[in-house]
Amino acid sequence: MIDPDILFTSNDSFELLRVLDEVTQNSSYAPEEYLDSLIIYLQRSESTATAAGQAAEKVTKIGLPEANRKLDQVRLALARNLARALVVGFENPF
Repeated sequence: MIDPDILFTSNDSFELLRVLDEVTQNSSYAPEEYLDSLIIYLQRSESTATAAGQAAEKVTKIGLPEANRKLDQVRLALARNLARALVVGFENPF
């Protein structure tokens, strides 16, 4: 039985982690090229939440630190997915 919490196979998780690592490394040299789209997305989603009244009391300027924090959250989620896929034996990565 396949665990419903497993979104990607172990091979896919490895590849996504590799690409995420590449983006993280390259963003330290050229943050505007690699993280501008993410920053714009985060600003739009915060302004939507503020307009809906969900976070009206806390308005923050979203920049590189917030984008890097989101990348760290993605890395954690991918690592958890990889661990689940390996434990369940969803697919042999080697």
